Amino acid sequence: MTKRGIALVLAGLTLLSCSSSNDGETSASQTPVAVGSPCVLAYEFCADFGGASESFTLPDMNSPMCGGQICMAKHFRGRSTCPFGNPAGGSQYTGADAECNLPGSSTPVTEAVQPQCATRTNQVYCTCECAGSDPNGDYCLCPRAFSCQLVAANGGPGISLCVREDDIVGDGYTCPQGMKCDEVADHCGYTSNTVPAPGTAACK
Repeated sequence: MTKRGIALVLAGLTLLSCSSSNDGETSASQTPVAVGSPCVLAYEFCADFGGASESFTLPDMNSPMCGGQICMAKHFRGRSTCPFGNPAGGSQYTGADAECNLPGSSTPVTEAVQPQCATRTNQVYCTCECAGSDPNGDYCLCPRAFSCQLVAANGGPGISLCVREDDIVGDGYTCPQGMKCDEVADHCGYTSNTVPAPGTAACK
């Protein structure tokens, strides 16, 4: 997470309790979830996961880093814990940590990892399901600066999630040429290719 990303999260962070779609009452069985809080997909704890794609949204259901809610990579490319990707993924970064490892580990990632896109950093965050077809479903209310949007998960059937209101990027997005974090002048604010995860998770 960059300093810029932390500032954005702190500025917009809102605690959200899940509430029933029927009566709006807060469910005592749910722990409040910080919608917009940074998280890491459980898939990043798998050595054979090459990263998310900016072309679609990748949700991680029942994420321990999100209090059992959803960690969402919203049109985000690569691994959040390895911002410059690795040489196999086309990275031009030549530092000592040029290879990607599993979060908090020296175990190397075995797949090609593309660098993050400078226009889509800080797009992996906690969210929750805000609408659905189940009349008895326990859906959440999106906090300020977020709206309930139907998102096509993995390019498949849609799921309604709380998404930042100013995010208008849709499926099929492609990172603009010359905007990879390993090649832009400020490196997207990163000074290392190893970014600590805000928590732990089991490989899915």
